[in-house]
Amino acid sequence: MKHLTLATLMVIVAGGCESLGPEATRPSPGLPLFSLAPGTETPVTTDPAWQQSPAISGDRVVWEDFRNISISNLDLFLFDFSTGTETRLTTEPESQRAPAISGDRAVWTDFRNGGSNSEIYLLQISSGTETRITNNIFTQQEPDIDGDRIVWEDGRSGSSDLFMFDLATGTESRVPAGTSRKVNPAISGNRIVWMDQRNGNFDIYEFDLATGTERQITSNVLDEIDPAISGTRIVWTDQRNGNPDIYLFDLATGTETQITSDPASQIRPDIDGDRVVWMDSRNGNPDIYMLDLTAGAESQITSDPSTQSVPVISGKRIAWMDFRNGNADIYAFKLGTTIAEVVRRVNECLASGDISDPGFAQKLKSLLAGAQQDLDRGDIVGAKRGLRNVINQLNAQSGKKISVACAHDLRVLTEEVLAGLP
Repeated sequence: MKHLTLATLMVIVAGGCESLGPEATRPSPGLPLFSLAPGTETPVTTDPAWQQSPAISGDRVVWEDFRNISISNLDLFLFDFSTGTETRLTTEPESQRAPAISGDRAVWTDFRNGGSNSEIYLLQISSGTETRITNNIFTQQEPDIDGDRIVWEDGRSGSSDLFMFDLATGTESRVPAGTSRKVNPAISGNRIVWMDQRNGNFDIYEFDLATGTERQITSNVLDEIDPAISGTRIVWTDQRNGNPDIYLFDLATGTETQITSDPASQIRPDIDGDRVVWMDSRNGNPDIYMLDLTAGAESQITSDPSTQSVPVISGKRIAWMDFRNGNADIYAFKLGTTIAEVVRRVNECLASGDISDPGFAQKLKSLLAGAQQDLDRGDIVGAKRGLRNVINQLNAQSGKKISVACAHDLRVLTEEVLAGLP
């Protein structure tokens, strides 16, 4: 997880079960995020206190927030883009830090039980039911969650190990066994990745819960840090070239890919599906960049001259910490739908049999290709006309040459492309 200490933030700026329930939700003051349009960058928070360390899943983003007490205490807040409401998740006088989220569940590091140790807690967001996941005198921290599984760093064995709790079975396990220092875990499905110091420097390792096998992903003499995983793809920050770059390893193909090669610093990657985001200093200040692995296209997401850092991504939503207002706020960006995505869905519908007439699929793709050509030459009116023709064809053939479900999907995607045009 991308938990930040105050010292790290300064560096960035310079360069058991009880139903507690979150506080009543309320609209985030002055922010029209419920109508966040594709391709628009919008503040999630505007409070003058610091908000930091965002995590995102679908329409929900969570973060650490200093607004209620002091620098020694943090609470967790959540914003739901689908409803435009902000919710305070924790109200304990001690700090709750390092949030992670998966669907309707949020987890975090919690200091409410006294002393210097911390525990892992879980909140079922919709019901407000909070559950204590760990209960011992040692430090548990930096959780991540995917579906029913929670992983975290755990100090009970005398060094930093990784433990996992399976909510479906109610069982806790140490994964994997070993004496080396393991930190910063991330999980996706059956796979866990982490930073491992067994070789003197930090390398990236992966453990497959389905097969019980461990795999070393990197073996360079310099540190590889900040791992993130989505499906079979792992990304991290890599120092091998003398400056930090972003690298990717695909477990399905066994291939490693260098994502960035600019001589400036690229750090703190996150990944979801085909999209990778990271913090990039090529313009003199840290900005947020993204690479679409399918299209091979790199995009600059932010261009404000202040610092934007610690990006996270889920689907088409990206969130990050932003210093443009003199303090740390949370900002978000929703990616627009592209014509290429509509074409990809046409091909999927044809392959699945939801389009029964290949000629109809070709007609849709020809209309989409024409709209793309119009866009490429700056003819927005022509592009809109072509996209509306696609929608008309879908309406006319829904339930005939194309299934109702696929016609709906393609209509929604095409309308999203239209909504993103000037």
